[in-house]
Amino acid sequence: GSFRFKQFEVEQNHSAMKVNTDAVLLGAWMSVPGGDSVLALDIGTGTGVIALMAGQRLAEAGVFAHIDAVEIDEDACQDAAANFNAAPWAGISFGLHNVPLQEFSGSGATVGTTGDVGYDLIFSNPPYFISSLKNDSQAKTTARHTDTLSQRELLFYSTPLLKEGGTLAIILPVVEGEELLRKVEFMADVAVAAGGDTAALFPSRICYVHTVERKPAKRLMLEFVKCAPSNRPTMRREQLVMMSGGANTPEYAELVGGFYLR
Repeated sequence: GSFRFKQFEVEQNHSAMKVNTDAVLLGAWMSVPGGDSVLALDIGTGTGVIALMAGQRLAEAGVFAHIDAVEIDEDACQDAAANFNAAPWAGISFGLHNVPLQEFSGSGATVGTTGDVGYDLIFSNPPYFISSLKNDSQAKTTARHTDTLSQRELLFYSTPLLKEGGTLAIILPVVEGEELLRKVEFMADVAVAAGGDTAALFPSRICYVHTVERKPAKRLMLEFVKCAPSNRPTMRREQLVMMSGGANTPEYAELVGGFYLR
């Protein structure tokens, strides 16, 4: 079946990973750049839901954008292709690439080999079961397991694709998210210690997501900016509680209100 949003519909008959709260949270929370035209990349797009949310937000801001989407799973690509083709915004185009991130070098037309052009925004709801048992369903295992894309590879391959000043946005369970944050902070410290002013990733915004009040956070949403150490951003810390007293909190309702029908 399909999942209906206010402005678009998501076919998900083939993809192992159906539309889920994580995807919608990241799609609504992440910073979307302004400007005349924006180039964005979705790593592990699945059904394409986060790319479509980005498309809606960019269209609403009156921005022309091209959104590339990388997806290793052929079945998921069938859904994503249908969903991108049905997208209702004239100024937003999509490019679907059925390759692993490790083999993706950016849209030939947009990301030059000179490295002077890159993505304004890269986002991912990446695989994360770092040490859990494999799932019976092989497709879900591939979608959820870091065997195919480790955190180190995610950072190694996405950073060069970002332009200076560009943002990388990610959602993960808290333990894995904090691990990713430590990796980025370590790499940032190395870049600073090396002297010079070579661009590196720096944490700029983090949000702990609690499904209900007074329970530990379940998810961590992270944004990193690629910039020179001299422009290192001040990190903004946020917290989002989704439910309180059996109802959606005003903050959560406001965050996802532009997307969900209900």
